[in-house]
Amino acid sequence: MSSRRSISTLLFAALAASATLSPTYAQFVPQGPRLVGTLAAGASLQGESVAISADGNTAIAGGPGDTNFAGAVWVFTRSNGIWSQQGLKLVGSGAVGNAEQGFGVAISADGNTAIAGGPGDNAGVGAVWVFTRSSGVWSQQGNKLVGTGGGEQGLSVALSADGNTAVVGGPGDNNQTGAVWVFTRSNGVWSQQGPKLIGSGAANNASQGRSVAISGDGNTLAETGPYDNTSIGATWIFTRTNGVWSQQGNKLVGTFASYQGFGVALSGDGNTVIMGGGSGAWIFVRSNGVWSQQAYRYGNDATSAQVTAVGLSGDGNTAILGDIADNNEAGAAWIFVRTGGVWFQLGSKLVGSGAVAPFQDQGQGVGLSVDGNTAIVGGPGHLTTTPGASWIYSRVASPNLYILDSGNHLIWEYDTHGNPVFLGSRYAAASQPSGLAVDSNGYTWLTDSSFNQVVKQDGNGDLVLRFGTTGSGAGQLYQPYGIAVDALGNVWIADTGNNRIQEFDGNGNFLLQFGGLGGGNGQFNGPAGIAVDPSGNIWVADTGSNRIQKFDSSGHFLLKFGSYGNAGGLFKGPFSIAFDASGNAWIADPYNQRIEEFTSNGVFLQAFGGGFSFPSPYGITVDFLGNVWGVDYNLSHIVEFNSSGARLFQFGTIGAFFSGQFYYPTYIVAK
Repeated sequence: MSSRRSISTLLFAALAASATLSPTYAQFVPQGPRLVGTLAAGASLQGESVAISADGNTAIAGGPGDTNFAGAVWVFTRSNGIWSQQGLKLVGSGAVGNAEQGFGVAISADGNTAIAGGPGDNAGVGAVWVFTRSSGVWSQQGNKLVGTGGGEQGLSVALSADGNTAVVGGPGDNNQTGAVWVFTRSNGVWSQQGPKLIGSGAANNASQGRSVAISGDGNTLAETGPYDNTSIGATWIFTRTNGVWSQQGNKLVGTFASYQGFGVALSGDGNTVIMGGGSGAWIFVRSNGVWSQQAYRYGNDATSAQVTAVGLSGDGNTAILGDIADNNEAGAAWIFVRTGGVWFQLGSKLVGSGAVAPFQDQGQGVGLSVDGNTAIVGGPGHLTTTPGASWIYSRVASPNLYILDSGNHLIWEYDTHGNPVFLGSRYAAASQPSGLAVDSNGYTWLTDSSFNQVVKQDGNGDLVLRFGTTGSGAGQLYQPYGIAVDALGNVWIADTGNNRIQEFDGNGNFLLQFGGLGGGNGQFNGPAGIAVDPSGNIWVADTGSNRIQKFDSSGHFLLKFGSYGNAGGLFKGPFSIAFDASGNAWIADPYNQRIEEFTSNGVFLQAFGGGFSFPSPYGITVDFLGNVWGVDYNLSHIVEFNSSGARLFQFGTIGAFFSGQFYYPTYIVAK
């Protein structure tokens, strides 16, 4: 391992850094298997359009290809985290010809009103159908709705939060000029509100109404024309005052726009709009009635920059982007979040499992609950004979990563996407910070191998407790490194220079010691790492003896495994230990440039890492999702792997004091 410095000779410079809080975000994980509606007939294209209620407990998926393009929609509900279909597929009455019902769908905030568009109805005039739910039973409300004029009405639809205002897009109206119709409901009866809406300033046949959206109160709507101005595309905003709609400002055209308008969404207050297109997604915000561009984004791990569908949370701070072209039309979706007016990607792209076709087109339809914690992604499977499907994702709490930046004398806290939780860092109140642990209350514990002490700091980096003196007596320390805190709050120290393990209570009072120099069971030669497994047993990386030893909480020897070598299950200087939820042990094996996994009985399972890209894994941790994080001491990288060893993510560079820079980091903890 090139340029590795001896642990015992590390020298550190002091820096007192300010800590300014920055919001943290969770990540999205699949919730259950894909949703496929029953009684589908043929390639129904389920997921061509999708929508979800405000609380995220009712979802609707349109399948315009069902029954030879008559079309249908399916409703699903969630109970205790389990999704199931509610009732039979819905097919509106009065359709003429191949209506393609479900090409566009929308749902009210309470999930009790749904609208389905059928742009193929009546030889392409188009229509929409409204359905309502009462006591869990869905039924059609009134006759189909057809606005004055015509031209693919229902290719896109939107509903206000109360379900009383519906917006219907018809991009084929007037030879592809396109238009939008608004309908309102009063006492269960729907009627058109005003004339059709056509945005001014359009160039060429813009196909206005290709996508539509409406604010929660129903007083702001957005409609797009992706073919405006030779396919640059544009978006028009309209507002309603006393029942009258009028255009607000000029059309919106984003920077680098191309086919802008394949998908549009509005925040609940109507002050944030996002639209997708052939080269990404554009976000505009409104202030005092004036719109301006805030961001231009696409997935940083996408194989295609286009965005075919978009969604927004109620507060406008979480967005979802779909792209059917990603990975040769397998498709995917991305989550972005906004903080301080800046948008950044949240995690990796979302790709649902269980797809039965190579051209699943995930991301053709997307939607978000009002709180932004539940997402739906539709994958209709164009060019296939499958019925299509939808996938649900839920946002779960994401662990924070505490990183001991030993060379810079700092403790950093990051989310799992490489974003600092603190815009600054915390000063490590130790002369030579060597080991790191984080207890259940968020306090950080450090070993100081220069002053031979243990230091406890709070979340602001303020000193709470310091204990330890130099020596070999009970409770004294000499070059301590590894540190762990058990479920009782007791602190376990790898007293490296004394070749022993010591236990203290949370106030620094000595409780127990065991070990001594040697190669026998329960003896050590420079133990550097220590960890507590889910059963409360103590595991020690006996670094100098190239082995791992396991003890119960009373210090009784239980087992050992490993010896010097580079074959699987062998070690060259094992340094740190972490555990996953099942109790498997993950060992950082730095001189073999790898991470190894073992069962709780010490049986070797796998090894991964290594090479120039991960030459010196020191610290290691496992997050609650089962992903493994390693600290590369020499390259100052923080690297994430899944449980099979596939590299997922990496951040960090060599540097001093700035966010994303580290200098010989040693330990990492996920909490």
